[in-house]
Amino acid sequence: MLEIIEDRLLRLPYLQPRNHSQEPLTVLFSLLTRSVELSRDHLNSPGVSCRAFPTSDQATTSADQWGAYWRQVHAPCFIHTDEAGDNSIERLHRYVQLHRFAPGPSQVAAPPYNVCLDQLGTLWSSATVPKGTRQRPHWDGASYLTFSAVDDIPVVFGAGRTRQRVLADDQSIFQDLAPILAREYIIIPSSTANETIVLVKLHVRSLALDRVTFHHRWLNEHGDVIRSNANSLIKRYVQLHNVGPTKAGKPFFHPDASWIDGVTLMSFTSMNDIEDFFRSAEYRAIAQSEALISNVGASEWWTAISIGIVDRIGREEAGDPPKGETN
Repeated sequence: MLEIIEDRLLRLPYLQPRNHSQEPLTVLFSLLTRSVELSRDHLNSPGVSCRAFPTSDQATTSADQWGAYWRQVHAPCFIHTDEAGDNSIERLHRYVQLHRFAPGPSQVAAPPYNVCLDQLGTLWSSATVPKGTRQRPHWDGASYLTFSAVDDIPVVFGAGRTRQRVLADDQSIFQDLAPILAREYIIIPSSTANETIVLVKLHVRSLALDRVTFHHRWLNEHGDVIRSNANSLIKRYVQLHNVGPTKAGKPFFHPDASWIDGVTLMSFTSMNDIEDFFRSAEYRAIAQSEALISNVGASEWWTAISIGIVDRIGREEAGDPPKGETN
């Protein structure tokens, strides 16, 4: 017999915030691709149907169905504790789901968008516009988990209910999950911790730089560019420096994540704001600065909808950027 309970609210204003340290926190940032073969048997299992999750008769999983499952079923299970005295989830400061939003700006298409006209200056019939292959970013989203230290990660993921239920579920709903172990540097802190729109940029360093040098220049030189070009549209700017392994066999290694040197998370209040940002002089200055230290052609970026599942962090503060090596 199944018992149905409400999910826990582990975020502001439903709990007391913790003081935010100016020291960089540890982040496990996992890039995700959805499983396109999430079976009807899985979606109609008792653990799902008791949550009134909508299913369909399609053999494959649509993007919206996968996103709904990740938020409405997977997330409540992840933060639920079965055993009395299990306080492992207390080690998790923040858990944010970043769902890639296809209509938003990405490296495939960004404002200003195009209008096709014929030689007379009138709209070109959509039926006769040459059609190319529509590209899409590789990743469907990312999970953004924040801890005090690396040692806290196995405490959260090593709990019995996580190993036996949640991680097994991951194998069913995610086709690929590529973790990036990172150090978090907050350049522009959020004043509300409630921004909905996030620009996610995956950076690959210039071939002329090693990772340590890239991190140093990105944090200091590019950080100064961000501060001087931070218009009113940018509500939060964070750098995640990949400090994970680059060789197979090490914890947190993934071949699709090891070559990513860092991740930018830039937050906005609305979709109009992020579109206006791409039309601004500030964006052009920031992009030029990134191009000095990164391989722009190898990078990927896209717009995401941010959904906070856990948030114990109070008011954020920008850290003082170190002038030495960051690794």
